[in-house]
Amino acid sequence: MTVSTEVNHNEYTGNGVTTSFPYTFRVFKESDLVVQVVDLNDNITVLTLDTDYTVTGAGGYEGGNVILATALANGYQISISRELSVTQETDLRNQGKFFAEVHEDAFDKLTMLIQQVRSWFSLALRKPSFVANYYDAMDNYIRNLRDPVRPQDAATKKYVDGVAETNLSRTLRTPEPIPALPGIEQRKNKIVAMDDTGNPIMVLPESGSATDVMIQLAANDGFKFIGQCPDILTLRTIEPEKNGQRITLRQHTIGTGLGGGVFRAVLDGTGYTDDDGVVIKTAGGSVWLRVNADKVNPFMFGATGVADDTAALQKMLECGRAAELGTNVWKASNLELNNKSCSLSGSGLHVSRIEQISGATGALLTITQDCSLIYLSDCGLYGDGITAGTSGVTMEIGNPGGAPSYPFNTAPDVRRDLYISNVHITGFDELGFDYPETNFSVSTHGLFIRNIKKTGAKIGTTDFTWTNLQIDTCGQECLVLDGAGNCRIIGAKLIWAGSENETPYSGLRISNSQNVNMTGVELQDCAYDGLYIKNSTVAISGLNTNRNSASSNLSYHNMVFENSIVTVDGYVCRNYAATSLYDLNSQAGNVRCIGSDSTVLINGIYESEVNSERLMGDNNLIQPYSGDLIINGLKNYYTYTGSVKNNIPTFDGVVTTATYVSAPSILGQGNMLKLTQSNKDKLLFSDKVSRHGCTIGLVLIPSFTGATTMTAFTLGSGYSPSGNSAVMQFIVNSSGVQTIAILLSGDGITQTLTSDLTTEQALASGGVYHFAMGFAPGRLWWSIIDINTGRRIRRAYRQPDLHAAFNSIFNSGTSSITAFSGPLAGDIACEGAGSHVYVGGFSSESDYAASRMYGLFTPVDLDKQYSFRTLNGNI
Repeated sequence: MTVSTEVNHNEYTGNGVTTSFPYTFRVFKESDLVVQVVDLNDNITVLTLDTDYTVTGAGGYEGGNVILATALANGYQISISRELSVTQETDLRNQGKFFAEVHEDAFDKLTMLIQQVRSWFSLALRKPSFVANYYDAMDNYIRNLRDPVRPQDAATKKYVDGVAETNLSRTLRTPEPIPALPGIEQRKNKIVAMDDTGNPIMVLPESGSATDVMIQLAANDGFKFIGQCPDILTLRTIEPEKNGQRITLRQHTIGTGLGGGVFRAVLDGTGYTDDDGVVIKTAGGSVWLRVNADKVNPFMFGATGVADDTAALQKMLECGRAAELGTNVWKASNLELNNKSCSLSGSGLHVSRIEQISGATGALLTITQDCSLIYLSDCGLYGDGITAGTSGVTMEIGNPGGAPSYPFNTAPDVRRDLYISNVHITGFDELGFDYPETNFSVSTHGLFIRNIKKTGAKIGTTDFTWTNLQIDTCGQECLVLDGAGNCRIIGAKLIWAGSENETPYSGLRISNSQNVNMTGVELQDCAYDGLYIKNSTVAISGLNTNRNSASSNLSYHNMVFENSIVTVDGYVCRNYAATSLYDLNSQAGNVRCIGSDSTVLINGIYESEVNSERLMGDNNLIQPYSGDLIINGLKNYYTYTGSVKNNIPTFDGVVTTATYVSAPSILGQGNMLKLTQSNKDKLLFSDKVSRHGCTIGLVLIPSFTGATTMTAFTLGSGYSPSGNSAVMQFIVNSSGVQTIAILLSGDGITQTLTSDLTTEQALASGGVYHFAMGFAPGRLWWSIIDINTGRRIRRAYRQPDLHAAFNSIFNSGTSSITAFSGPLAGDIACEGAGSHVYVGGFSSESDYAASRMYGLFTPVDLDKQYSFRTLNGNI
């Protein structure tokens, strides 16, 4: 048989009489039927076979009847459905007989199971069509729905009833329905009343009544009906009645219409000071405080932006709050930042500015010693460009107030934190920005200084960082660092300096400053020297100097060094011979070293149009070399032309025949020169001390048991005010204390420099040591290396530690060079053995330490060498 109908369940409604209900589909057995009854309260009950009902027709093909034990109550519903177990019970055997009915039953059951699942799906909440955008409950309830949480959740009856009850409880209600209120035009400025039928009507309020007043105040322009205090003077006469009371101020000063606001009352004004803008004190001791005044502006203190606003701006700066200039131009003079913490900001370099009143002198803005935390940003400070004796920003010298005003300190502190961001200073006479010594921690970003008749900025402080600096068009220097230290300048453009002076000024002058680090610096179009460094230590990375010496018919340079230690890494320069404003060909050069006492390392590019590297002596004559100038990693050779100078010295002493002893293996040679104090053994060199200085080094194995004095080497002779000499001695006293002594005479004076060696530093008798000394006018260094351990002791001196430059040692051209003793017959000599004697022109201690010049075994500084002798069996 087949399954010829899709029906797999039947439903009926009871009448209180009928007990037999037909089912019109096939079932295999009675238990395949599920019978359920729904009462009038929608409660569902599943009936039990053979207890609540019996079944006929099971196993047939046409259906049968479900017979209830009792009649189905009137209105109750009964559901008869087929629910089969999901199994496959047909067993087909191999080579067995094929029974059609068996196969049909198996297929019939499969079809019935499909109908069964399909009927279950028909019970689900479904969309009526694939294209429908809703679910159709088909007039059925949805039970056990959760209360809504999100905006699109379905609402339950309980939730809706609760919301409606809450809303209704908060409304004005009548027992019976009434008409709605009329439209907006009929309701404007009217109140609700009831006519004689109890329906709402709109009526006008009585003129002057409280209702009438309230309606007028509630209008869009209702604020015009509220009273205002006319000015600050009147506000001081009004005594508040309670804390928090509010009052509206029309304007700060009568007739201006500016500086108004809302104030709140504080009855006890103890501890408040009237500042004429934010805090207003009454005669009774109460205070009116301006609302929302964390940031203040000049209008609040009586400024108008038209005339002289100095008094108003000064009050604003003294109130202790962050001050903002807005987008106005303010006229003022001699302003002071004198609070512990001050902040002044604007809306842009040229949009917000303070202009110096024409004719006023002194600084436009002075940061006093009472002020320790300062922030200036996004504004301009302008002079009139005419008046002499003016300056832009000046920092007072001294301890901030002599009080513990710096945060977290309980004692006075000399630190001053100043941060400047995007500030334009222009049009002043003496200085654009002056930050003198004894101050600390000034940091700037985007400082722009222009059109200063003398100096753009002068800094004497330490521990600061400047970024993105531009200074141009200054009559003297653009930037001066004098006494600065531990500072960093990152990104600086310094151009057009010295244009209004016949006195030569440089674009950037650094003097008496230590540990100056600069990155990304441009110096160009300066009338005289571009960069001048004196008595300073400076490191520059990325330097561009162009077209300097523009206003001179003399020889000025991109860079000048004097008595300084400078490293320039990444250098580009370009000068033109014909840049003079006097229609003369300038001798503009690139590098000038004044004297020979600067240590300069330059790595960079020199373009072809520079007028050579000018290396100048103190007499302003071109000299062939500077003691310590290294360019692009190569020394500036001045005598080396392919052959190495190696003059043979003369051996001298009481016994004029040299004696040799075995050398230690570490020296890599068989012999050393035997030295005895009794024989006064020495090497005399024919070369004399150059006017630029001398360096001498040697290997010495000292031999001593008690007190002794040995002379390592001597430049010149005659230790007296009339003599010219420099002597390095190794001394051991009767207590065993060892001393290195430098005996100097020249320029009419004598000086002894002594350094006692610690126990750890002390030399051992029989140890192998490398002694070296470099001496040039105004500078001297010495060094001793233990060859076995590599340990080094050293000292270096410059003026004023040197009481004179001792120029007479170098300028005479007659100062001798002697190793292991002085040059005279009775001079103190060494005891022990010696070798590897190097003599040459002056080189710096940094060269000696970093590049291992005057090496232990072979000479290194060939360009400056006079002589190098190993003393391995012969002189």
